[in-house]
Amino acid sequence: MLISIILGIFILNFIFVFTDWIAGKGLNICAIIYSPISNEGWLSFIGVFVGGFSTFLLFLSAKETLKNERIRFRNENKRKEKELEHEKNKVKYEKEKKKLEKEMEVVEECLNALDINEVYNLVTLTFGTSFQKDFKSDKEIMKNIISSRIELVKCITLTKIKLNCNTTFKVLIRRNSLENKEEDCNKEKSESLEGNINDKLNYLYAIYIKILEKIFMKIIRATHTNSLRERNEEINTIFSIKDNQISSFFSKIYKEYEENLPNKIKSNLEEDIIKGDYRYPFYICLDLVVDELTEYFKKKEKEVEKKFFKK
Repeated sequence: MLISIILGIFILNFIFVFTDWIAGKGLNICAIIYSPISNEGWLSFIGVFVGGFSTFLLFLSAKETLKNERIRFRNENKRKEKELEHEKNKVKYEKEKKKLEKEMEVVEECLNALDINEVYNLVTLTFGTSFQKDFKSDKEIMKNIISSRIELVKCITLTKIKLNCNTTFKVLIRRNSLENKEEDCNKEKSESLEGNINDKLNYLYAIYIKILEKIFMKIIRATHTNSLRERNEEINTIFSIKDNQISSFFSKIYKEYEENLPNKIKSNLEEDIIKGDYRYPFYICLDLVVDELTEYFKKKEKEVEKKFFKK
């Protein structure tokens, strides 16, 4: 490095001597080696070089500053774009979350409407009244029972409409829809959580309606007998409704959980289904569906969060 500097000085001195000689100032060979400070050419060169070099440094500084400003401006724009995108995603997320919460409310309302005790409570309109003892109040009691049945059907129908219109779950309307659906499922089975829940909601709805119809028909038959003994016998059989299709629907709901059910629950479940007392089996199956729904909505919430806030 030092040798290069010294060599450069001698070369510049030679150039200065040569240009002076061309300019007619004479040829001073010794000027090639003496101090450049005493050389007029060097002094002129230093003055021009310092000014030019200063300008060059200023240009480099301005260029670097401009480059940094561009980078800062670009980064600032990216940051603002990310913030704007985050805000947009936040709005979309809140919208999707509210939609999911609305769906949860509708499903909860539907499950609350599937209260099998309300169906069996039709029996309480007969027990402990003159309906069981004589025939004087038959018309009034039947009027109340028919009115209660209509209210139950109306309630479950309205919640079914809400479920079909506001959620991804669909409760089929046609009376033979479950049979048709089972045939379709044999052709193309859906193993998704949503599909499983949808099937089980259909089974619960079918069980509810079928039990309601059977209890109502038993009460109707009881009113058409003139024998108090036969009337009481008919009413007492309400808690032993044996129906193969209802039993089959229960089995379809709980069979995949059968291995995990405690032995006592499983035993009581099967015993009550065999007896035809469907209150306990209905609530067990309803509880299993609630567990699946809880898992489903947690999964959906995570999917929505992941969709708008990717980590």
